[in-house]
Amino acid sequence: MMVRISLVMIALLIAVSLVGFVQAPIASAVVVDHSYRGHVTSYDQATNILVVNGKEGEKSFDVANAHVSSMLQPNELVTVRYFDKEGSMVASSVRVLGGEPYLGGGAYGKRTY
Repeated sequence: MMVRISLVMIALLIAVSLVGFVQAPIASAVVVDHSYRGHVTSYDQATNILVVNGKEGEKSFDVANAHVSSMLQPNELVTVRYFDKEGSMVASSVRVLGGEPYLGGGAYGKRTY
């Protein structure tokens, strides 16, 4: 009986160590998250493309699956957390920090205070 329990314990230890070994390559495929800060130049809701002008110039982000802290308005200061996916910058979140929002009409509507 003790031999059987010992063999089962050894088999479990081998199985657990193999699971860790098999998962190791998956863990190495970690997505590197970057951030970019600047002012919203444009946001196209139809294509889910956000254009932000920051220190490195204008950058375009795919925000289709991003968590956005509020409605995006031109000229607002934002921080975009993103990762590179096959040459495209895919946003994971967009945080509005402030700035002077667009007050005119058009796609963003007219804001009055």
